[in-house]
Amino acid sequence: MGRRPGQPRLRAGPALARPALGDPDPWDVAQVNRVSALGRPWPALRWDAGRRPAALHCSTAPPVVTVQAEIAQALVELLAGITPALPTACPAPGCVFFFDAARSRRQWCSQGCGNRARAARHYARHQGTTTSGHSSI
Repeated sequence: MGRRPGQPRLRAGPALARPALGDPDPWDVAQVNRVSALGRPWPALRWDAGRRPAALHCSTAPPVVTVQAEIAQALVELLAGITPALPTACPAPGCVFFFDAARSRRQWCSQGCGNRARAARHYARHQGTTTSGHSSI
């Protein structure tokens, strides 16, 4: 399934998320900046009689472009250090996800990864401790 005309293509996330591997491709940076500028929402005041005033976020862009722009803006804020987030790679075996280590005392991206890491540690610790070919469990 191809992209529709006018729909931006954003492929820069993973390339930019690993600054330790070197500088990103300038094309990737340009694409993030281009998509970030699309579909900028603006606040509009809505004040119905007898109710509290509310701020609505309006945009003339299609919903897909608005979501892509929000993702690109969040990526810029994350990589530029504007947000207090601390993206950390999950240390579980085989996991490729990141999690925000600044939000809590988390060590893994999910409970499943934590369980796999603990099981791998247990297996490594008890590997070779039995004399027969059978496990002691």
